[in-house]
Amino acid sequence: MKILVIDDAKRNVASARLTLQGNDVTTADSIQRAYDILNGVETFDAVLTDLFLPLGSFRGSMNTRDYDRPSSDLPAGLVFAVKAANKGIRTVLCTDANHHTDWICAILDLLYGDDGPNKRIAYVESRCVCMRAVWDDAKQEIVPDEKWWEKNAPGIKDWLAAMKRSELFPEVDGDENKPQ
Repeated sequence: MKILVIDDAKRNVASARLTLQGNDVTTADSIQRAYDILNGVETFDAVLTDLFLPLGSFRGSMNTRDYDRPSSDLPAGLVFAVKAANKGIRTVLCTDANHHTDWICAILDLLYGDDGPNKRIAYVESRCVCMRAVWDDAKQEIVPDEKWWEKNAPGIKDWLAAMKRSELFPEVDGDENKPQ
């Protein structure tokens, strides 16, 4: 399967390579890179994207002359999900945000349960699909840890588990938290 993963966190990019082994995985760690890839000629079977991404130096074709630069991350993943879905690509939005504290995530809950035959976008909170691991900054790698939640460290997305939980990919099989 040819998969595009969009996430700016190193731990989640590393997780994509680990949990999606055996697939053709392309990663984009910025809005600019994701924009360039999705506007290119390359096609994908799946797009897995974080919801919030920093603007960075991206301008694309946005008209930005009439407003100030945002002070926080943008929900650009939502735009990429819609763009991919419009191309017929099944897409999973997987975010560290929580529907109890973030209004965008709360409204994305409305996607849940929409089981129509043309469904192309699903929303999964990463807390539901975290790897049993922590990110080692010094080694720049994922380290297995059964008690990761006790470390008060950010979770690491298990992209394979997110695909399975989304119910958009019935062909995906394998044990969650382990490479296929």
